[in-house]
Amino acid sequence: MPSNREHVLPSGAKLQITTATFDRALELFKAYSEEMGKLGLPETMSDIELDKNIFCVLIDSKRVEKCLAECIKSVTYNGLPVTTDTFKEPEAWGDYVPMLREVARDNLDPLRKHLSQSFPVAAEILRRFLE
Repeated sequence: MPSNREHVLPSGAKLQITTATFDRALELFKAYSEEMGKLGLPETMSDIELDKNIFCVLIDSKRVEKCLAECIKSVTYNGLPVTTDTFKEPEAWGDYVPMLREVARDNLDPLRKHLSQSFPVAAEILRRFLE
């Protein structure tokens, strides 16, 4: 059963998140996993460098973007479905990345929570991006 959560974005807009179907969430999980595999994690990487790399790899991924777009179909922004017009006004632009993070968090957390037992480093990288 999908979960439902409200989140207030930086502008004060209310984001109502209903988790996507398992299939959509799983595709998003696979897309994130594929992109995180491209990070290459040297032992000397600083936290700032790691955070920058996670952000750049994931925000640039067309596959992640497509999967998130499917998950966003069950989300509302101030009571309205999220569309390309949602972020037309510059005042709303600051809500875009936080919205993506919240939608990703709600759809990936149920899959990520048990990842740490078998793959603690991968779980930590995913957790850092979702926070």
